[in-house]
Amino acid sequence: MLKWLVILVSIVTAGATTYGPHLILGVDEIHDVTQSNNSTAIQIVTDVLSDYYFVGVAPEDNVFDCSDISELIWYALNNNGIDAILVGNYAIHNGKMYAHMFVWVPTQDGVVIIESRGENWSESRLGEVIYDPTPMYTSGWVWDSPTEFLKAGQQDDMRGITLDTPIEELPIRRKS
Repeated sequence: MLKWLVILVSIVTAGATTYGPHLILGVDEIHDVTQSNNSTAIQIVTDVLSDYYFVGVAPEDNVFDCSDISELIWYALNNNGIDAILVGNYAIHNGKMYAHMFVWVPTQDGVVIIESRGENWSESRLGEVIYDPTPMYTSGWVWDSPTEFLKAGQQDDMRGITLDTPIEELPIRRKS
């Protein structure tokens, strides 16, 4: 069971959906960013994500949630020398609050945003770059690693992989 302290901090309205930082997860600062337009950085991230695939599972198996996939995206990017960070935020849609985790890759002009929802992954791709993000994706709490996230008390949400975790222990492999 998640032990999340919910505090309404700010709300931004975008169309019919209300977005905004609503949750304190062991961190005290919400980060706001802009989306990067650095086409080179976007291409490098896309190439790395395309170089990994899932093994032993299929998208329709529905065995991973956004935090599981974010952790794997973080692993793949950081193991390729790309400084990726985990990001968490909440969205309120139709009166319900939803937690979500995704990944940012900082660049000189903002961040590359990588979506981690299960419906956006396939056996041939790990994550997907977002080109037109909603406000939820440009604001959130950040963690440098899955270990940092687990220190916030969310032990049920991730494995806690590190850069030293052998890829053979993970449900992903590298194509090349």
